Amino acid sequence: MKSISCKIILILTLACSCYKVSAQTKVTDPHAGHGSHAGHSSSASSKATTTTSTKKYQQINDNMHKSMDIKFTGDADKDFLAAMIPHHQGAVDMAEVVLQHGKSLKIRQLAQEIITMQKKEIAEMKQLLKESK
Repeated sequence: MKSISCKIILILTLACSCYKVSAQTKVTDPHAGHGSHAGHSSSASSKATTTTSTKKYQQINDNMHKSMDIKFTGDADKDFLAAMIPHHQGAVDMAEVVLQHGKSLKIRQLAQEIITMQKKEIAEMKQLLKESK
């Protein structure tokens, strides 16, 4: 389980880093930095060719960050669960893109492991959130 969690963190860190590098090439927005996930926008232009998988990753990243921008309640437990559920769903969605477009057998196997574990954790977090209301 610890190994899977480390792999998930590594994949998400790499994915977010790619989007951050891409975001640095965009025109400066006077409102940039006013959100909790500033700099992770996928709307930034990039010199790299935009493939189908890249477009999917960008959409997933945008959706994940919008969903993670929760209204905080002041309850650390509820806020954690409310933000982590879309974060884990983003990992599932990205892993599904790998299964559709990835070529590496090792990475495809990792993606399948991530899907299995993250779906289990999402269900657990949803149940805990439901119980905490």
